[in-house]
Amino acid sequence: MDYLDFNQRRIAHIHRLLFLEKKYLDPDFDLASLSAELGVKVEQLEGLIFSIYRKSFVGLIRQLRVEALFNAIPLQQPIADKETFAKQFGFESFEEMEENYYIEMNQAFPKF
Repeated sequence: MDYLDFNQRRIAHIHRLLFLEKKYLDPDFDLASLSAELGVKVEQLEGLIFSIYRKSFVGLIRQLRVEALFNAIPLQQPIADKETFAKQFGFESFEEMEENYYIEMNQAFPKF
């Protein structure tokens, strides 16, 4: 097995966790646990993630959570329990969800 095959398997594993299992919705999903699961140093994993997604791990998780949130926001109905709503998208609180939403929107649509 060569190094490229090994890295390709890591990339496939990361992709499976993020996009198929949607681990980013788990508030406890972090770089350290992913690093341990893959048997890779945190610094190496951060570099690998950046090389694939062109974002830091934190930025990628924030983007995925905000996209999931944006796609699930009811258009006509108010949100009854804001804290529960935020937690289903991997945020610890409604305030954290709001903060991450605004960060992501400012990156997507910077002011001119």
